[in-house]
Amino acid sequence: EFDADADVVRIMTVHGAKGLEAPVVYLADAAYLGATRTGNVPLLRNGEEDGVFVRTPSKVSHPAVEEGKAYLRARDLQEYRRKFYVAATRAEQRLVICGSESGRLNRKYASPEEAEADRLPSETSWYGLAMQAFARQEEAVRETSCLWREDMGIRILGADPPPIKMAEEPEAQAPATTPPDWLFAAAAPEHVELVSFPSSLEGEDDGPVLPPRRAGGQAGPNARERGTVIHQLLELLPSRQAADRGEAADRWLERLAPDTEAAIRQEWRDEALRILEAPSFADVFGPDARAEVPIRGRVEGQVFAGQVDRLLIRPDEILVIDYKTMRPPPDDAADTPPGILRQMAIYRALLRERFPDRPVRSAILWTYAPRLMPLDDGLLDRSLRPAR
Repeated sequence: EFDADADVVRIMTVHGAKGLEAPVVYLADAAYLGATRTGNVPLLRNGEEDGVFVRTPSKVSHPAVEEGKAYLRARDLQEYRRKFYVAATRAEQRLVICGSESGRLNRKYASPEEAEADRLPSETSWYGLAMQAFARQEEAVRETSCLWREDMGIRILGADPPPIKMAEEPEAQAPATTPPDWLFAAAAPEHVELVSFPSSLEGEDDGPVLPPRRAGGQAGPNARERGTVIHQLLELLPSRQAADRGEAADRWLERLAPDTEAAIRQEWRDEALRILEAPSFADVFGPDARAEVPIRGRVEGQVFAGQVDRLLIRPDEILVIDYKTMRPPPDDAADTPPGILRQMAIYRALLRERFPDRPVRSAILWTYAPRLMPLDDGLLDRSLRPAR
């Protein structure tokens, strides 16, 4: 809130200006006329709203709907005029009504008269209403030229008010100051810390990629698409009842892989459901497990950020699980590709920082088998070397 005598320009809405006055008031956008929203059209009874509304496509017309739209336009126009009255009566000495020209710059007009008519504001706009009022007082209206645009005239109704007297303030003398040394010193170079992602470390070997399985031995879609879809199914389906998962999987697959053949989608669906229905994976996809959990932190001086496929939080331990959908499982955990082991070691280190009071166990879910492979702490310790 500014003091009434403050030497400032206040920009306010009409609602915000209610009850206030100022020596000079500008209505800066008086040529704008908002459009009436006719999404919910009232059905009228004896010319009044009856509490029933309809929505119709723009190309559909009906006498009752057109009557309701006309009612809305008339109601909005009344409110628009009430706001004009409130805005105009805020001025104590001088009211300036202005607005921007309408029309389209890239439009070709048949004649200068047509162009001029298109530029004029709507007759129902604040500017148009003011023009009509000036026309009724034509003998008392004076015209002068605009200081910054000679082809634009200014119409004035009423005598010029006396000049507004501003309070004179003594010129303040700024005290002499000595600028600090840092003002002219070169800024220190910014240090941007690199963030690495455990699932895509440069130079790491993640092992061979298995081609997607397909009936008849034919080549299927690329392995990455297959992996993305199965990851999403294993994220979405556990929250559904077991009896509803098949139908839900079919619906999601139509959205996730609309261009993939139905036979391929069926294989992906069966693979995800086979994992979810296996008793050995019940805890992994139970109510205590969370899906797609983001984690971030520092491991041996380097910042890592990743997203864990599945995180099982128990009172006595933490289990972090990563899905591998594009690779064949090794017979022994020690033969897991080094890149995957390092990824899991980083996940474990980040979670140990978050849960220092509980042991963190790691495992890989190979969806091809399907098989849940626990990873020994010693194996992960040996894979965790400083990042270069």
